[in-house]
Amino acid sequence: LFRSGNFMDVVQYNKDNRAFEGVKGTNITIQVVCDVMSNVTLGTPYDRYAAVVRMIQQTVERKCEDVSYKKYVQEMTNTTWEGPAAAAGRQWVYQTCTEFGFFQSTDSTKQPFSGFPLSYHVQQCTDIYGPEFNLTMVINAAQNTNENYGGCDIKSRSEEH
Repeated sequence: LFRSGNFMDVVQYNKDNRAFEGVKGTNITIQVVCDVMSNVTLGTPYDRYAAVVRMIQQTVERKCEDVSYKKYVQEMTNTTWEGPAAAAGRQWVYQTCTEFGFFQSTDSTKQPFSGFPLSYHVQQCTDIYGPEFNLTMVINAAQNTNENYGGCDIKSRSEEH
């Protein structure tokens, strides 16, 4: 997930004006990543991808990390206030599993990554929160959220009257 996560974070937080909060890396935008990825003087597509990873790692002052699935689950199951996912990671994943069903998967053929299909993310829900957090629960939770909030047919109060 870390490999595609670099791109996902840039796209999700593109130009979102969080620099005033002290968030590092807000200057790395979709345009910056596209410029690096399309710069053939940097080498092969793999070399260019490595350049993007290095740029992000240096900007956010991150060194090499253990990005194993086992380590991720271990961090996400740590429920202490001091835990590595206490700031928001655990809460966001829980909300994704129990309300949104919005996962950054690689199921679409219209993106360059592979290896993280919907089933991978649902398995995370199960491994982190328990066996009842399965595909059926995720689908039902997302459907309930859509029914509660209007899904694709959200209407404002002025439209209702």
